[in-house]
Amino acid sequence: MTAAEASAPTLDETPKAPDEGVPDEAAAAAALRWTASVVVMTTLFLLVFNAASLKSWANGLAPSDATVALRGYADRWEATTERWGVAAPRDAVHAAWTRAVALKWGGTSPEAAAR
Repeated sequence: MTAAEASAPTLDETPKAPDEGVPDEAAAAAALRWTASVVVMTTLFLLVFNAASLKSWANGLAPSDATVALRGYADRWEATTERWGVAAPRDAVHAAWTRAVALKWGGTSPEAAAR
């Protein structure tokens, strides 16, 4: 072994930056809790304020006993959010988007204009 080889750091001796490597268990658990809470809160927000998309998604599923039941639940949930008035912001944004598409595509849908 030469002097240069002896003085070269080995893989185990290579210094690491503080953010490299595996985080400690407490930091990993905190990150997982934060991520899970963001996913849950976002899901609940969309479930309440975007029920029309849930209904649209359910209607696009292949027919089965489960999807027929899901469609019924989605229809009732959308009606409930409309009664509560929480569907109004989504409806307003969707109406504005529909008007913008009509202006851009001359009253036809983008899909029809592409044909």
